[in-house]
Amino acid sequence: MKFVPFFISALVTLGLIFLLNNSIPIGNSSIPPLGSFFNPYQGFWQNTKVDAKFANETFDFEGLTEPVTLVYDERRVPHIFAQNTEDAYFV
Repeated sequence: MKFVPFFISALVTLGLIFLLNNSIPIGNSSIPPLGSFFNPYQGFWQNTKVDAKFANETFDFEGLTEPVTLVYDERRVPHIFAQNTEDAYFV
């Protein structure tokens, strides 16, 4: 009886390994392997990387009356600082 919890946990572990590495067929289609989706190096976690293209910028387009500054915070939320609302809407 001491080995029952071991075998249950081993079966659950093997089942998870199988589910995370194989696609799951549902009807005429299938769900892709979830292991590659949760992979920290190639999955959706790569969206959390900070790119250099999200740097703070100052814009001076034709049609702007004053300079406008666009600042991204640590969550990539843009903050627009302008002298008037027309320039803010334009940027």
